[in-house]
Amino acid sequence: MFGYDANGKIITKQTTPTLIRQLRRITQITCGANHALALDAKGVIWAWGCGEQNQLGRLLFGRRFMECLNPHPVEIKGVKQIASGEYHSFAIDNRDNVWSWGLNSFGEAGDVKTAGGDLAIFPTKIRALCAKGVICLDGGAHHSAAVTADGQCFVWGRLDGGQLGIDFSPGQLQDENLVRYDEREKPRICLRPTLVPELEVGFVACGTDHTIFITKGGTPYVTSFNSQGQLGLGKEDDDVMVARPIQSKGVKDRVLAWAGAGGQFSMVAEVVKPSADI
Repeated sequence: MFGYDANGKIITKQTTPTLIRQLRRITQITCGANHALALDAKGVIWAWGCGEQNQLGRLLFGRRFMECLNPHPVEIKGVKQIASGEYHSFAIDNRDNVWSWGLNSFGEAGDVKTAGGDLAIFPTKIRALCAKGVICLDGGAHHSAAVTADGQCFVWGRLDGGQLGIDFSPGQLQDENLVRYDEREKPRICLRPTLVPELEVGFVACGTDHTIFITKGGTPYVTSFNSQGQLGLGKEDDDVMVARPIQSKGVKDRVLAWAGAGGQFSMVAEVVKPSADI
């Protein structure tokens, strides 16, 4: 992940910040579990780190495999935004196309054909999200979410732990083109981006196995695993299968605009109006 030192040896532990000299005019950075992406002002994505699940967006063999710790461009042109799950990656280009690549074992990268296996994909358009006006993307370990400018939120990937926050209807559960079942005949994968009903969303964040939705009105909704209190529901330790609002004193009457989700923790940010004294 950290590249090579002046003697050409792999840096296994970087104890202080160091300049990545290959990168210039960077406008955005995002990280997965063991890979990183950077977007520059020209719309070029640079990727480095582990690429065993194709999360770097390019074939790794021979010399290329040895150079994966140095940033290399991803072959998508004119990108305006990037995002990442733990083992998969996203991009939105200037033509409003949404791209994904990396691990797709639970359909988290949005490719229906390879969902449910151990296959990973190279950069591919998620056609169901193209031309939708997507402004926000995020991914967890095995699920993903996207928000459009008009407040629609789409989710897909693993669903058996409530990661998507949807109460799927009987019709949806019976649709084999939408939901795939496991060997015990339990619904496990949502194959296609599916609308989260009744929420007008402005921002979304995916943790390893939980999701935070921030509505356009600034209210946080949460779903899935809560073993370490990552859903912010106070004393309630139960997991959540369908998205519900956080009603604790810490966020009550506050207008939120942003959220961040890690493995077993979460953060939210409030909209603060400038003081009249400033």
